[in-house]
Amino acid sequence: DIVFSQEVVKFNVFNSQQTRIFSSNSEEIGLNSSEEDVSKALTGEVVYSKPSADEFTHDGLANILEIYIPIKSAEQTKGVLEIYFDQTHLMMLISQLQLRIIIFILPSLILISVILYIVFGRQNAHIKIQTKALSNIINNSPIGIYTVDKEGIITSFNPKMCKISGCKDPKERIGLNVFELHSYKENNLNDYFHKGLQGEPFEAEVRHVSQSQKESFRHYHGVPIFDHGGEEMVELLLLVEDVTERKNLELKLKKYTQGLEITVSARTSEIEEKLKEMSRTNQIMVDRELKMAELKKEIEDLKSKLK
Repeated sequence: DIVFSQEVVKFNVFNSQQTRIFSSNSEEIGLNSSEEDVSKALTGEVVYSKPSADEFTHDGLANILEIYIPIKSAEQTKGVLEIYFDQTHLMMLISQLQLRIIIFILPSLILISVILYIVFGRQNAHIKIQTKALSNIINNSPIGIYTVDKEGIITSFNPKMCKISGCKDPKERIGLNVFELHSYKENNLNDYFHKGLQGEPFEAEVRHVSQSQKESFRHYHGVPIFDHGGEEMVELLLLVEDVTERKNLELKLKKYTQGLEITVSARTSEIEEKLKEMSRTNQIMVDRELKMAELKKEIEDLKSKLK
């Protein structure tokens, strides 16, 4: 019998007819093997398997690995080398390495975890502060703000927008589809929403008539919101200002201007008529003066002749 290292505890060499031609156990030389693993290795494939208890007796059978290695010559498989490899020391080495890694790395992992907890904790706190500040800005904004997802569903609605719309609670509007709202259809807002949801910003001033027939004017800013990569649009931000008072003032100013133009036109015509009349009067006076001068000359000529 041949004794190898602690790792290689047994080996066999088979020829192409699966006969042992060499073995670490001399008693097995010349014996034929019908093992399927030997047949598979003769096709040129390296085979790994676990030995059975009846073919190999060893205290550490659970750690034994059986390897079948093809023996090739000129690209042809001439035989098979069967090695029984004891992994006990390797497993012990791996366990020791794992233990050392745990001993040395665990404190570092704990330290990194603590640092990350502190850093992300501060970051989260900062995000919460920013979120709260942004929420306060939106809730106290003097203009209406709401968002619509890609399907047209209202996902947020601030108090000012609720006041503009005439609802009691913003929750009444969240979840509604803007394309199904009658007032939006009647006021031709759907075209603008479609444009915004296609990623195109828009600005529009529309006349809005509520279900109670109350007329108002609204100025819309549509701002598409994209994902972090800037490729896909996720929602549409809408900024709405009630400009009814301004529009009413503009209408009053327009009417006043039109009335003023009519008044100025009438006064201008009146002045022009008076100027014409004065011109005629002046012409009459001039003609009269000329005739008086002629008459006076004739009188003087007559006096001269009488003398």
